[in-house]
Amino acid sequence: MTTADAQLYMNETAQKTVKHARRLIKRPLVSDEAERAAPPRMLPSVIGGPGGCLAFIAQTLIALADLPSGCRAWAALPDCNSRDRSRILGADEHLLRGRVMAMKIDRIQPAGMNVRIQQGKPAYSHVVTVTGPGKTIYIAGQLARDAEGNIVGPGDMRAQLEQTFKNLDACLKAAGATWADVVKTNTFVTDYQAFSQCSDVRMRYFGVASPTSTTIQIGGLAQPEAMVEIEMIAVVE
Repeated sequence: MTTADAQLYMNETAQKTVKHARRLIKRPLVSDEAERAAPPRMLPSVIGGPGGCLAFIAQTLIALADLPSGCRAWAALPDCNSRDRSRILGADEHLLRGRVMAMKIDRIQPAGMNVRIQQGKPAYSHVVTVTGPGKTIYIAGQLARDAEGNIVGPGDMRAQLEQTFKNLDACLKAAGATWADVVKTNTFVTDYQAFSQCSDVRMRYFGVASPTSTTIQIGGLAQPEAMVEIEMIAVVE
């Protein structure tokens, strides 16, 4: 049975195949020696029997049962006349891992470390870990620019923060993410004192996620009137 044959067979009789596969994996396997010793006329029976190739791909067939035809996973199925079953087992293991492993984000405050609280919540997490499959989103540093490229609120840190977060929000939505998916932020300000007085604006957005955070005071930004620039990293499933 070739890969194409297996795909066609699954498309036409998926439920029957899976039911048969479940029965096969409950039976004792015939050894490779028995398979080699089988007369040529018995080969189809051996291949289709409990010790044949189908028994070894039973778990993979079950895993593939709810996948659409043409799925890349089908390419992992080798010719059933081959004695090399390593690819079958590898494909099965990969499929099962992919189905049970979901992305997980852990936000950690290590014991013994100071946690800054703003608006009754941690201002940021010291550590964020991401495990499992997911899409990483990198958002370029955003200034308080309007659609025409002008800085909103020259000399007004609060107004600039509002516009900066408005721009960041648009970037997240464009990538299919929300503020809860943010895991890392870098903030550059020209006046940290003025920035610290606007923590409520920051927490309105970052409070839902408590991402890791770095804030740096610098001498100037890309536009002379700009007072704040924020870049972020987010992760979504």
